[in-house]
Amino acid sequence: MFHLLTATVLALTAATATPATATPATTISATATPPTATRTQRTHIHPHQPKGRGTVSDMRLPPRERDQPQQTRTSPTGPTPSALTDPHPTTHSHPLQPKGRGELRDQPQRTRTNPTTATPTLVPATTREITFTTDGTTTYGTLHIPEHHTGQRLRAALLLPGSGPTDRNGNQPPASTPNTLSQLADALARDKIATLRFDKYGTGRTGLGTYQTHPETLDYPAFIRQAQTAYETLRDQPETNPHTLLIVGHSEGALTALLLGSTVHPRPEGLALLQPQALRLLDLIALQLKSQVAEATRQGHFTPEQQRTIDAAIDTAITALRTHQPVDTTDLPPAIARLFEAFQGPSARFIQTDDAINPPDTAAALRPETRVLLTCGTNDAQIPCTTTNALTTALRQAQTTGPGRVPLPGVDHLLHDTTHPNTLAPPVLAALHRLTHPRP
Repeated sequence: MFHLLTATVLALTAATATPATATPATTISATATPPTATRTQRTHIHPHQPKGRGTVSDMRLPPRERDQPQQTRTSPTGPTPSALTDPHPTTHSHPLQPKGRGELRDQPQRTRTNPTTATPTLVPATTREITFTTDGTTTYGTLHIPEHHTGQRLRAALLLPGSGPTDRNGNQPPASTPNTLSQLADALARDKIATLRFDKYGTGRTGLGTYQTHPETLDYPAFIRQAQTAYETLRDQPETNPHTLLIVGHSEGALTALLLGSTVHPRPEGLALLQPQALRLLDLIALQLKSQVAEATRQGHFTPEQQRTIDAAIDTAITALRTHQPVDTTDLPPAIARLFEAFQGPSARFIQTDDAINPPDTAAALRPETRVLLTCGTNDAQIPCTTTNALTTALRQAQTTGPGRVPLPGVDHLLHDTTHPNTLAPPVLAALHRLTHPRP
């Protein structure tokens, strides 16, 4: 009867995986430079010029001319002859003008202008491909900048995918294409929040990079370093405000977001932990497997005694993985046995390093007053709300603020519900809005 469970548990291999939309075409827009306000300048009197009317006695004249009385002629339209040659000219004064003041009537009148603030130019939304390098591997991603005004620095969010080969859009093509991350980017753009999402190791244009020839050495810390570089890349964009950054993680990406929240600089303004991996990885996998075996038992595929035997075999296998021992799959159904065999293959190092992290412990390192949203869907079979209890308590003890835990009625692991099977469910959008628009 074990083969009857196969169809039920095969989906588990992507249990904590989350799927990302085709990258929008890049548009580059020119920004007009605001006009510069002008200001007139006052004319300055030469420091060696005598006050009052200017004379020609300071000029170097031939002796005969110097001994004769000097005459000045006024010109109706131009300067006097002396004004053309005198290095320190003074214009003639008006009859009603006090002596000693230069005549400015014949000069063009200048008006002092008050500086004014030019109307900022509206820059249209743009999407561009972006790259960054971590540990010698070039990572490819999509940066979306919403419509904004010239010079405006926007809030921005780093989007992190779940486990498995999940690309920048939240997809594992061709089998699974829910576009989870690209839809999150669209939702945040409507709130004028820029986003960066990227192809993590083993996906999209990034591929395995320097791990191509030795994939067994790829561990979870490598993914954390990659995400940290992505955060720094987003921080350094000319359109983003480095002091109002968010990290939005889905499933395993939420655990990565939690870890980055206490290490990156500057610290993020807020975290969105969407259907998070809130337990140690192997504990979560054991919980998921036992839940599916229990459902198969309810459907009559296993007897209660067989269920107890399988549950015990799962616990034994988990212990073997944690102590780096071979896994005995004798009492496991074939589908579950294949899963544990895969955990001992090239992905063994990743499994062990991910499982070494207890999510509630990481919450203690968060900066107090960090805004945190934690969601759990009532229809999420992979991350039940009960699995987030310890993490929720730890976040509260860390004195984080924000929406906290928000249950999502009828929402599954991919953030959909029955009436929105291909788009983000309304409760998801409402929860995000609570994070991005805090109440006074």
